[in-house]
Amino acid sequence: MIENQYPSDPFDLRNALLDDVLRGRKTPDEAEEIAKQKGLTPFARKPSGLNPMNEVSWSLAMTVAWIVWRTPDAVMENWAEYREEWWYWFWQRIRLPRDGDWEIVEGYELRQSKPATLFSLMLSEATDEVNGPANTFATVKEAREALWKALEAGKLSASATNRDGVPVLIPAHEWSYLVASADGNLEDQLRFQSLSSRVEYTDAKFSREAVCRLWEVSRPRQSIASENNVQAWLESIMRASPDRATRTKSDLWLEARERHSLSRRSFDRAYAESVKATGAASWVAPGPRSKARPK
Repeated sequence: MIENQYPSDPFDLRNALLDDVLRGRKTPDEAEEIAKQKGLTPFARKPSGLNPMNEVSWSLAMTVAWIVWRTPDAVMENWAEYREEWWYWFWQRIRLPRDGDWEIVEGYELRQSKPATLFSLMLSEATDEVNGPANTFATVKEAREALWKALEAGKLSASATNRDGVPVLIPAHEWSYLVASADGNLEDQLRFQSLSSRVEYTDAKFSREAVCRLWEVSRPRQSIASENNVQAWLESIMRASPDRATRTKSDLWLEARERHSLSRRSFDRAYAESVKATGAASWVAPGPRSKARPK
């Protein structure tokens, strides 16, 4: 039964639900259910009907995503058109005004996905938060280097908008001097290293067909065997102390990353399977070991 305190106007109802979730009075699931019963569009949503494999050209972020993961889904999640319609709930603790004063609240805010850039992909990888399939063919850094080498060698070409706003082909010999950066609107830019304050090109585009031909889908570097090896290693540690976690998950992840070519998502899956296989529930129990916020 829908609560009667909410306004009937769809716009006001939507804002009231968003405020309740932000202030922790409602969970995202509860707000989504009320919105559904009232006939509102879901808050958290992803667009449907889009396929990057039908596009003639890809952006820099989409191209790098293909080299790293080689899946349409990974490319799509770095596609500006897709991300414009991708909304998600984000947990946070913030200070909000209330009755002429301020209060600290914990809740979820509805956010629109920001544009993907080469810089954001590299930053996410550095903080172990890269989104995408578990298996990878290269790191983001390696993918960027491979792309630049192909462009320098003339194996691949790219078009872009120059300083005068004119679409041009970027000469192959310039790529060894070009570096990528992101502007305030989170859009990729290309600058010469010697003139780093001046933007030379924006909106770089790469032929989807040529990119897929150069970086074909084959066996990924991170195999199932690597994940199985990590899981066996984790199980041995957990079985040695099933009732008390002797190491943090972060510490185990750092060691696993050094020993194996494994993504964070693959490690998380191996960790969850290890807990399930050993029954070592204490390794996921809340406590002072973990300061992770809810996702």
